[in-house]
Amino acid sequence: MTRALLLAAALVALGGCNNKIRKYANNIDNMAVSGVNQAGPPQVSLGRMAAPTEDAAAQGAAAAGNVVIEVFEVEMVTRLSQLVSPTDLTEASTTAVGNAMDKNGPYPVDESSRWQFQVGVTGFGVQGDIDDPAHAWISLDASAYGPKGKRIWRRSLHCQQDLAAYMASATGVTQTALNIGMIRAMSDEDLLGVYDQLARQCGRDAAAKLNRTIQKAKAKGS
Repeated sequence: MTRALLLAAALVALGGCNNKIRKYANNIDNMAVSGVNQAGPPQVSLGRMAAPTEDAAAQGAAAAGNVVIEVFEVEMVTRLSQLVSPTDLTEASTTAVGNAMDKNGPYPVDESSRWQFQVGVTGFGVQGDIDDPAHAWISLDASAYGPKGKRIWRRSLHCQQDLAAYMASATGVTQTALNIGMIRAMSDEDLLGVYDQLARQCGRDAAAKLNRTIQKAKAKGS
C-alpha cells in the first residue's frame, strides 16, 4: 500500500472514531482519566551539513562538522535517557488532562466512570536543522473508550519548544554551534522542566480537542 493510501486510511479511521464519540456525546456524564506509557528511547537529530562535491575543502569541513553533530546526538540521547522518564511525562500529561477537564469540560473526571480517556507519551527528544534552532518535542496519543472498551475517539498531538535562539544571518555552521552550545549550557533542572511543561501542554491540548469535538456534536444535536 502506498504512503498516500496509508495516510488516507488513517484519516478515515480517525474520522470514524470521532463520529462514534459524537453519537454518545449526550450520554456521557463523566470520564475516568488514565495514562499508559508508550515512549521508547529519546530521539535526537540536528541534521547534517552538506557541501558541493567539487569543493574538497568544503567537503572536509562538512564531514568534520557532521562528526561533531553525531557526537552531540549520542551525548544528548544518553543525557535525556538518564534525566527524563517517559512514565513521568505521561503522568504529567494525565494530570494536566484531568485538571483541564474538571475546569473546562467536556466532562468531569470520575475514576469509577465506565467511559475512559487515556493518554500516553509516544515519543520525545530534540530536533533541529542546520539552519534552524533546535527544539525539544513530545508526541502524545489521546484516546477515548466506551464502556465496552471500544475506542470512540483518537488524536495524536505534537508539542515543541525552542532550546536555542534563531540567527537569521547565520550560516549552517554558526546555527549548529549555537544549537549545541545552548543545549549543553542548560542545567538538568531547566531541561527537565522544559519536557515537564511540554507534557502538560500536550495534555491540556488533548483535553481541549476532545472538548471541541463534544461541543460541536452537542451543537449539531440541539
